[in-house]
Amino acid sequence: MRKLTNWEKVGYGFGDVGNSVTFTMTAMFLLMFYTDVLKIPPVAAGVLFFIARIWDAFADTVMGAFIDRRGQKSPAGKFRPFLIKGSWPVLVLAVLVFVAPEWDTSWKIVWAYATYIAWGTAYSFINIPYGSLASVMTDDQRDRAALSVTRSVGGALGGLLPQMVVVPIVLMFANPKTGWVVAMASMAVVAFVGYVISYKTSVEQIQHNPKEKKATLKEILMMIKTNRPFWGVSVGSIAIIVTWMLNGAMAIYYFKFNLHAEVLYGIKGFIGMIPVLVLSPILALLVSKYGNRKLAIWGSVFTSLSYLIIFVLPDNIYIYFAFFFLGSVALSFPNMLTWMMIADCVEYAEWKSGKRQEAIVYAAYSFMRKISQAFSGLLAGIGLSLIGYQAGATQQSAHTLFGIKFFAAGIPFIGMIVAMLAFLFIYNLTPKFYKQIILDLEKRRERQEQ
Repeated sequence: MRKLTNWEKVGYGFGDVGNSVTFTMTAMFLLMFYTDVLKIPPVAAGVLFFIARIWDAFADTVMGAFIDRRGQKSPAGKFRPFLIKGSWPVLVLAVLVFVAPEWDTSWKIVWAYATYIAWGTAYSFINIPYGSLASVMTDDQRDRAALSVTRSVGGALGGLLPQMVVVPIVLMFANPKTGWVVAMASMAVVAFVGYVISYKTSVEQIQHNPKEKKATLKEILMMIKTNRPFWGVSVGSIAIIVTWMLNGAMAIYYFKFNLHAEVLYGIKGFIGMIPVLVLSPILALLVSKYGNRKLAIWGSVFTSLSYLIIFVLPDNIYIYFAFFFLGSVALSFPNMLTWMMIADCVEYAEWKSGKRQEAIVYAAYSFMRKISQAFSGLLAGIGLSLIGYQAGATQQSAHTLFGIKFFAAGIPFIGMIVAMLAFLFIYNLTPKFYKQIILDLEKRRERQEQ
């Protein structure tokens, strides 16, 4: 199998620019949009996030099963065509999510449910094929590490852009309702370009054996149940997502009320992206020297310590930026490497079951991520009510300010401890073990071709 070109690796990452733009808009701004612009109760928003993510978790699983059973129906490949087919529904619906109609509260909640759940379903239609694509582009560890890096860089860029430009765009308009629609529409254009570039440059080198019998539902469930490294990555990723989403959703409140530095919020996204860009060129080398498991473990440890320091020290913009930067450096390792690790789980599943099911493994992984997103959204929405947040107020009580800080830094500290434990005690794909799996699979494929 040939090595991937640099353009193929970079091009793949542009797909996550598209994914991350809309995901970041909903993860970091939608709660405030719902409470302060659409003006629905925080609890209603939190319950919506929970229900929508549970729905999405099952939609991801259905989408994965559909793709694997559908097989390769297009000369363009099994997964690549969805980058174009799935782009326009998810982007149109993303814009509708940020439309605030002048209705009474009950109908506003109905609108929020309809648009947000529809967007999440459309997101599955493109995200599952995109995530599965990496596992058929190559089975080389360094190339997979490179794909994991370019995806993470693309995700970081797609996540940075909204954080940098959305608030200024919204503030340009006297009516914030207009500003949010314009901001999301602008982000949708960027996302579409990313999807097109990824489609044009990606390649599928690993093909299914056309004679291979499709796995039954029972076999699929057993395949997932017995895939120990899958559970290690899943639990670790759940903890990372809770960390990222709670910090992301609460940071805008933290900057506004605790730090009184709302105008500096965009710098947070820039600081979070720097480590990804700096580490990207050397990550593949570090993986070949230390292995992805060790890097994920130690990255989780130092991320947790950074959030702990932010939580215990006084509220100060310089303290926050300094330790958020250090935490972002450490978090870059497990955050970038989970995509590589879940691709490795595909080989592990094939090694154990004799059947290669990329989309199923990735969809099951996405299912776990969506469940964690569901609880994160619910926790953020209900948390605002529990801490006594007053929408529209210029100041909050001391109890509320402490609660905002706990959700922005205290819970992330706990989350990264859980991630460390998952990578240490559950994930068992050491470099030596994975190398043996690849050798066994190559011999098995040679026998099948004879």
